[in-house]
Amino acid sequence: RFPYESRRVLRASIIDITERKRSEKIIAEQQLKMIASSRLSALGVMAAGVVHEINNPLATISVAAEQLVELTAQENPDREWVTSITESMTRAIERIDRIVHGLRSLSREGKQDPFQHTSLWTIVEDTVELCKSRFKAHGISLELPTISSDLSLECRATQLSQVLMNLLNNA
Repeated sequence: RFPYESRRVLRASIIDITERKRSEKIIAEQQLKMIASSRLSALGVMAAGVVHEINNPLATISVAAEQLVELTAQENPDREWVTSITESMTRAIERIDRIVHGLRSLSREGKQDPFQHTSLWTIVEDTVELCKSRFKAHGISLELPTISSDLSLECRATQLSQVLMNLLNNA
């Protein structure tokens, strides 16, 4: 031994944090479940309104189809009237498509989706389409600003739609 060598003492305390880590994991899992449950709850609340929103264009399509059957029985059907009926059917089908697309987007989590350039108007239109009947039922008039269809952003459209839906539901 050297005369100047000092003795070092190491003291340590060990705390078992296994239970705390297990609890934190359970809390994180529960938070994820609550988020998913909240999203599904919002879908459930909208379901009745969505059924109504889909039934309206389906009724339009049904009446238009009956009119087309009657027109085809005529010798010289009015081409303008046929065109008007088919355009009405096309608009109704597009509306149903927007509703279904909005539901599909909202029901997915979207965390794994890649960021893509998406039209802001498409996101807003798909999301608002799901809320229209609910707003009508409560006497709410929703006015949207004009959004250029050229305006797009790089985003996860599903997540942006979910945020917008939450804002609309909580407003």
